[in-house]
Amino acid sequence: MDSLAIGVVSALWLGILTSISPCPLATNIAVMSFIGKDLSSPQQVFLTGIFYTLGRTLAYSVLAALVIASVLAIPEVSFWLETYMNKLLGPILMSDLPEAVLELLPRLRDRNFTRILLVTLPEATPVHEAGRLQQDLLRAGIEPFAWVINQSFSGDAFRDPALVERGSRELPYIAEVGDRYSSRVALIPWKAEAPVGPERLRGLATNSILLAEV
Repeated sequence: MDSLAIGVVSALWLGILTSISPCPLATNIAVMSFIGKDLSSPQQVFLTGIFYTLGRTLAYSVLAALVIASVLAIPEVSFWLETYMNKLLGPILMSDLPEAVLELLPRLRDRNFTRILLVTLPEATPVHEAGRLQQDLLRAGIEPFAWVINQSFSGDAFRDPALVERGSRELPYIAEVGDRYSSRVALIPWKAEAPVGPERLRGLATNSILLAEV
């Protein structure tokens, strides 16, 4: 059953529940009493009741169609808002920013002044989230200088079968970063101890693997 059929059945069921609830039933009795008091024959009362029922059915049908159309349009509306809302709100938000913040954006765009590194893990979610961040930065005119893939188990330094298997599963995401997102990629292998201090940072830079560079 597709989404349209589900919406139609749901609207029908909600209409039935609404029509037999106490408030609409009392309203129907009051309306028929008000209409029938000026009519002389039962046939006229019956026809008037039919027209009242048809009008109410039409009103519920229109409301149901609007609700179904709104629910089915949620993905398209969400995509439109995600694509264009930042552009629409950008000028409004920029008008209220302090001068220091306004001067920051040109500096971030200047590659001779600022170099932005995107750091990620060799896994699906971190890589794709970093990719979306890069897209947002590019829309703002900010181009990241390079990517850093941190805590990787891919390489010859590991002998444990579980770690070797994990490293093999990282390879598609490492390749995706180089093929899709950046021409400068540095791969940092996993370390048992955090690289705190100048010496360990130098060792980390020495042991990092430069996968691609322009």
